[in-house]
Amino acid sequence: MNQLDDLFKQAKELPVSYSLEDALSTLEANSGVPFPRRSNFGKWLLTKKVWIMISLITMAVMVTLLVPQKSQQEKQQHKSVQHETNQSDLKAENVKEAPVLKVRSIKEEIERDQFDLEMQLLPMQKLKPKKKEVRMPVFQPYRLYKERQEEYIPTLTEEQRKANERQKQKMLKALGKRDKKDYAYLPSSSIKIFGRERSIQAFYMSTTEVTNLEYRTFLFDLIIQGRTADFLIARPDQQMWTKITTGDMNAMEEMYFSHEAYDDYPVVNISEEGAKMYCEWLDESYMKSSYVKKYGEIQPVRLPHYEEWFLAASNAGQDSIYPWGGAFPRNADGCYLANYRPKVEDYDDDGGFYTVKVDSYTPNKFGIYNLMGNVTEMVNTNEGIQHAGGGWMSPLHELRLDDIQHLQKREGPHPTDGFRIVFTYIGRHFDQ
Repeated sequence: MNQLDDLFKQAKELPVSYSLEDALSTLEANSGVPFPRRSNFGKWLLTKKVWIMISLITMAVMVTLLVPQKSQQEKQQHKSVQHETNQSDLKAENVKEAPVLKVRSIKEEIERDQFDLEMQLLPMQKLKPKKKEVRMPVFQPYRLYKERQEEYIPTLTEEQRKANERQKQKMLKALGKRDKKDYAYLPSSSIKIFGRERSIQAFYMSTTEVTNLEYRTFLFDLIIQGRTADFLIARPDQQMWTKITTGDMNAMEEMYFSHEAYDDYPVVNISEEGAKMYCEWLDESYMKSSYVKKYGEIQPVRLPHYEEWFLAASNAGQDSIYPWGGAFPRNADGCYLANYRPKVEDYDDDGGFYTVKVDSYTPNKFGIYNLMGNVTEMVNTNEGIQHAGGGWMSPLHELRLDDIQHLQKREGPHPTDGFRIVFTYIGRHFDQ
C-alpha cells in the first residue's frame, strides 16, 4: 500500500506533458501488473456506440413527448373547426329564420288587433267575414227598429240561413245526447221547502241559462219558417236597458243582443211568452230531427217548476243557504261566488257590472252555473210564472235559499230576467 502511495506521489511530480501511456508504462514497471490497451479502432467504436445510443434515446424521448402533443393539438384544432362550423350553420339558420318568425308574429298581431277593433266599434253585420267562413245572422240593433218601423223583420241570405241551421243542429244534438256539459241529471228526490215535504221526479236541467246566441238561433229559425208574427212576440225588448236601469245604457240597448261579443251572455228583456215559445220550438225541432232515432225521445222541454229549481239550487237539500255551499258569498280567498249587487251604489265589486257569461263562477254539485245571481230565472209556480234566484241588480238577501224573497213576481221584460230549461226524465239514466 505504501508502494502505491509512492507511485502516485511520483506521478504528481511528473511534468504536465507526461502522457497517459507513459504513466501506464511506469505503473506496469513498478507494479508488475499489465494494464490492458484499447486500439484506436476500439476507441472509435466505443465513441460511435455511445453516440448511437444517445441518438436513439433522444429520438425516443422526442417521439414520446412530441407525438401526443401533436395529436392533442390536432384534436383541439378539429374541435375548434367543428365548433366554428356549427356556429356558422347556426348563425346561418338564425339569419334565415328570424325574419320569417318576426313577420309571422307581426301579421298575427295585426290580425288580432284588427279583429278586436272591429268587435268593439262595428255592428256585426258590418264585420267582413274571413274567406270560406259564414258568420251567424245578426239581430238588427234596436235603433234600426226605431228608424224604420216597429215590425221590422230582418232579411237573411242563403248563407246566413245555412249558418243558422248549423247552430240549430248543434243545439238539437246537445239536447238529445244530454251531455254533462250541457245538461245535468237530477235524480228523483224528496226535500223540504220552507218546512213542506216535496217529492220531485227525476229531470234534466240545462247547466247554463239560455244564451243570446241560442235565443237568436230560435228567432231566425222562426223567420226561416215564415212565423213572423211569433218572431215579433218573442224578440227581446231591448229598450228596457234604458227604460229601467240607471246610467248610460245606450250601448247595452244597441249591442247586447245583436253583437256576437255577447253570444255567451244570458238573454234578457224577453217576455214569458217568448221563453215558453223557445221551449216549444226546441222540443218540436228535436222531435222532428234525426237525433230522435239516435238518442231517443224526450219529455217536453219547458220552464222548470219552482220545486225543481229549488232542488237544483240546494243540491238536493244538502245546502240550505247558497248553491255553492257554506254561509258566505265569498270563498276563503275573498273572491265573490256569484254576480249580484254587493253594495248599494257598486255593481262591479263582484267582477260584473251587469250580466256575465253564463259559465262564470263555480258551478254547484250538479255542475249547474249561476242558479243564484247573474239573472233571475223564470219558474212555474201555483201563482204563475215567477222569478227565482236574484240577478246582477239584486242585494245579497235575494240570493239566499232561506229567504223567501229569492222568489219574486215580475211584470213584463226586464234587464235582470232570463231563464233556463228542463225536461222530465222517465226511464234509466245513462252517463255520457
